[in-house]
Amino acid sequence: MTDFKKVALALTLSFLVLVFSIAPVQAAEEAGAQPAYVNDGDGVSEPPAEVNALAPARQSKKLKLPKIGNSKGHVTIGGIKRSYVLHLPSGFNEGERLPLIIVLHGALGNAWTGEWDSLMSRQADKDHFIVVYPNGFLKTWNAGQCCGLARLQNIDDVAFISTLIDKLEDELGVDPERVYVTGISNGAMLSYRLGCELSDKIAAIAPVEGCLYPSKCEHPHPVSVVAFHGKKDKIVRFEGGYGSMLGYIVKAPSVASAIEFWKKVDQCSSEPVTEEDDHFIKEVYSGGCGGTEVCLYTLKDGGHAWPGGRRATFLGDVPKNYLPATEIMCQFFWAHPKKKQSN
Repeated sequence: MTDFKKVALALTLSFLVLVFSIAPVQAAEEAGAQPAYVNDGDGVSEPPAEVNALAPARQSKKLKLPKIGNSKGHVTIGGIKRSYVLHLPSGFNEGERLPLIIVLHGALGNAWTGEWDSLMSRQADKDHFIVVYPNGFLKTWNAGQCCGLARLQNIDDVAFISTLIDKLEDELGVDPERVYVTGISNGAMLSYRLGCELSDKIAAIAPVEGCLYPSKCEHPHPVSVVAFHGKKDKIVRFEGGYGSMLGYIVKAPSVASAIEFWKKVDQCSSEPVTEEDDHFIKEVYSGGCGGTEVCLYTLKDGGHAWPGGRRATFLGDVPKNYLPATEIMCQFFWAHPKKKQSN
């Protein structure tokens, strides 16, 4: 089989998998249906004391607020209209200064798969914070050396997310000291990049099954990191090297190199405090600047999936349910707000 036929076959398979695995979820959402996982009937729990008691009330603009639950929006970057799905939690009130979590989907996904994978909207309703699910450029993100058309066309995803943060801070009064980013796969790669290049805006990141490519940013501010990665991930390999998805080759640096980078940026301890059981290893490097920490959860039998989440497409592996990554990263986020830099 020629290289051209291999590429054509891979693209065809990708399209078919995407259509049959994503379409039912997206169709239900766009029709206004409330997915079962958004509100499971247990109400809105009290947020951690440090989450919403930190920020003073704001003077809100006289703008029409988005509806509670999911709504769509867009910004224009470099002449390209970029879209996103916003989730306002149950009980949201104008004037609140809430945290913001940005969830970045994986390659060939979209905002809806990001929500489905992570179950972040349900967590937002429990902990009372705002979530936004941006859409990649033709279902991919430019993380520097990956992936797809976003990288090939040098799409400025850093500018997109920066503008989106500014917009939500301006219109919804998002607390600028509690802006966080997470994502899976290609989205995790971009979250690593954003942590570096938007370190003045982002307090902490939580990459899931991603890698950190070399970036142009110099002297980033301290940013806390909690990463999740499976030892059996065959797409973005834990030890680095070549992985693949439907014939698309992914060359990734090791997870260890990303952890080492952030340890140095944050000036954390050189040796971790380690916890281990039959399923995972937790390593915490503490004592960083401004209270920052770097934490890695290594899933011994984990594949390319969001731990404790759901599988939106058949492109990834079945998630392991013994580690609730969304709940863990949120608790990590609340403990690591942005500390103002002293002059």
